[in-house]
Amino acid sequence: MSITFVGTFKSENEVYNSIILTGRRYAQEVEKKLGVAHQVYVRIDEPENAEKVCAYLDAELPKQFPFKTATKDQRSFITTSIEDLQDQIRLSRIVIIITLSVMLVAIANTISMATRDRQSEFGILRAIGFHRRHIIGLVLTESTVIALAGGLLGLGISFALLNLQDMYHGVRGVNLLIHVTPPVMVWSLVVAAAVGVFGGILPALFASRTSIVNSLRNVE
Repeated sequence: MSITFVGTFKSENEVYNSIILTGRRYAQEVEKKLGVAHQVYVRIDEPENAEKVCAYLDAELPKQFPFKTATKDQRSFITTSIEDLQDQIRLSRIVIIITLSVMLVAIANTISMATRDRQSEFGILRAIGFHRRHIIGLVLTESTVIALAGGLLGLGISFALLNLQDMYHGVRGVNLLIHVTPPVMVWSLVVAAAVGVFGGILPALFASRTSIVNSLRNVE
């Protein structure tokens, strides 16, 4: 099977740049559903009569074709698509919250293990004049740097997958361009830093409250 490209077009609306225009019969033959259409666009001369036209089509078309139709005006159709997208966004938020919770626990566990292995070092620092706030600052800085490193890695992968190629998400025939914007980048790093800070609070407090004497006993 061969495909002949007649030409290309570019729209000011990025959404339409992912669309391929082809003959209806050809598309139906590829799907092996000759004569079947999933969506039909109807242009009317009087937009104020859209509701009446929709009701008429839903009443008359099933009399001629053995299919049930659901006709909507363009505004209602786009509104429905946006509502479906909002449902997906709500689900994505739940997944993000669960992911952040898991990352928070992972950061806290990693920093906690690291501070337990370095109790003698903290004891030496306390003995030479470092205060508890200095120990807390060191541990929080470490956890924040680790979280930011992970955030930068994830942000880089997301940017490569979404911004270096055209990525679209289709909802009821409406294609939405997906890419990482500068505000999203900033917020991603802010959230990563926050996860690092909150994940390191308990290990930092534990490290700062360790007895100097007990810490020095572990020095080899």
